[in-house]
Amino acid sequence: MAILLLWLLPILPKLAKSSRADKLQRLINAGTLPGVLELILATLNSTPREGAPIDCADGTIWQCFPIM
Repeated sequence: MAILLLWLLPILPKLAKSSRADKLQRLINAGTLPGVLELILATLNSTPREGAPIDCADGTIWQCFPIM
């Protein structure tokens, strides 16, 4: 389901370099993508320590400790 989250990432518009409002918009845009990625990856922060149940193809559920 992570593919769906990545699909919903915002696409930031390219702006002209002329006005003051454009500079403000650039600052907002610069913080948008890192903020979204931080929200997505925050849930993976405790996974290497606590583990996560992952379904196997044969129906077995394994407690896995993925390292990012």
